[in-house]
Amino acid sequence: RYIKPILKDFNAVCKISEEKQWNTFIKILQKKGIARIRMKAHLACDDEIVAEFEGEYVAVRRDKVDDQF
Repeated sequence: RYIKPILKDFNAVCKISEEKQWNTFIKILQKKGIARIRMKAHLACDDEIVAEFEGEYVAVRRDKVDDQF
């Protein structure tokens, strides 16, 4: 969701809702070589939130890239 135009430098912050969710993500990534996690992010410009996003992100271990794609 875009709230306002971003006209200068900004910061991007991405967070998970629970530490347990991160630990599960890491365990699956180590075991299977691929894992996904739902995260929320926001963009801030001059300490004001100008955009918010939520989505599912996927990580693939480098040694598994050729197997998956």
